[in-house]
Amino acid sequence: MVYLEVLDENMQPVAEGEVGKAVITRLYGKGTPIIRYAGMDDFIRKGDSKCSCGMNTECIGSIEGRRADAIITPDGKLVPPLSFTYIPSEVMNEENFYGIKQFQIVQEDERRIVILVVPKGGEEKDKLERIYEKIKAKYEEKFGKDILIEIKEVDKIPTHGNLMPPVVISKVKKNEIT
Repeated sequence: MVYLEVLDENMQPVAEGEVGKAVITRLYGKGTPIIRYAGMDDFIRKGDSKCSCGMNTECIGSIEGRRADAIITPDGKLVPPLSFTYIPSEVMNEENFYGIKQFQIVQEDERRIVILVVPKGGEEKDKLERIYEKIKAKYEEKFGKDILIEIKEVDKIPTHGNLMPPVVISKVKKNEIT
């Protein structure tokens, strides 16, 4: 019913096992054809060239998430949002302390990420600091020591009109990486 492609930012096919944008071409209907639609902004990992069931089509290796934005590492690799947005919740679960109301991850440049955190309020400051340190350590482990991680408490996460703020914002474009 649809032809699925896994493409990079330049609309070129990615290699097997690599992450790219899900791009579809609709193969049915009588109206205007939809060709190479990428507006879903979903990331998927390209799977094996052939399905084990015998169909001669490529497979999706894994669904990597919606383009909140991906983090772009200094070496130009895209890190899909679903591979790291769970970290604050994971840390709060480990500590059994749920002092964060909302957060947003902002990649300011290729070597700096700021995690904006809205605390629930009335929480014990020492427990919050411990949570922040553990979150910071897990992000450093995830992205490597080449990227500086900062945690910044804010009163609210900026919005644009009535839209929910994105969980991840990258101010870096892949072609800007040196």
